[in-house]
Amino acid sequence: GLYLTPAVLDAGELENGLIGYETLFDPRAMGRLPVDERGDKSYKPFVRQNAPCTALDDDGKGELCPKILHAIPAYDEGIVEGLVRGLGEDGLNASVVYLGDDFERKVTKRVKAGEALVAYGWRPSTLVASCKESELRRVQLPEHGRTCVLRPWEKRNRYDCDFPTQSLRRLASSAGPLAMSRRNLARDVVLQMEVLDTDLMDMLRHMGKRRDGISKGEAAAEALARDAACRWLQDADNQARVDAWVA
Repeated sequence: GLYLTPAVLDAGELENGLIGYETLFDPRAMGRLPVDERGDKSYKPFVRQNAPCTALDDDGKGELCPKILHAIPAYDEGIVEGLVRGLGEDGLNASVVYLGDDFERKVTKRVKAGEALVAYGWRPSTLVASCKESELRRVQLPEHGRTCVLRPWEKRNRYDCDFPTQSLRRLASSAGPLAMSRRNLARDVVLQMEVLDTDLMDMLRHMGKRRDGISKGEAAAEALARDAACRWLQDADNQARVDAWVA
């Protein structure tokens, strides 16, 4: 969904448990967002048609839009842009800029610095796990349900509701010991294991603490994930659950 930092809000709004999407239409709140953010130069910022503001100041025409931060256009393609087009009667007076590689690290750094921002986020993720709820608050969009259904695969141009909750799935390689037809421990463990959202957030939080100073790349990311999973498995608080998987 969309997340924002407390610096976007008035002091009174910080006391509320929920942050309504009406905040995104508040000129005072949106006026606190950066307007000169260009993001990764590989990607052109998005602004809805007929918006009263402009994404870039290259032509020197019009007022610059407040910026919503996203990773790359191809990630969850079209959803954030669809929300900018579809929320409210005429859409949001904001543009979307793309930070490119290492999006989560870049946004986390800004959150920790107390900057005013609105960014695309998801749970579980390293970004949300690395930030306290008081540092990064989720915007409550209209509920996904019978009157509003978000279907990303249809590639609609407009969205006006929240993201659907998705169930976690087990993924395993089709090769190696899990592919064998006879009973074996590795496959039984995968079938028995049950990892909760809170477990994943704990692992991702550990990854977020360790990723600074570690080289980028797929191999480094895999090593971080392996280390976090091993740490979780060896935690005494999780021992009873792990024992039940291999019993």
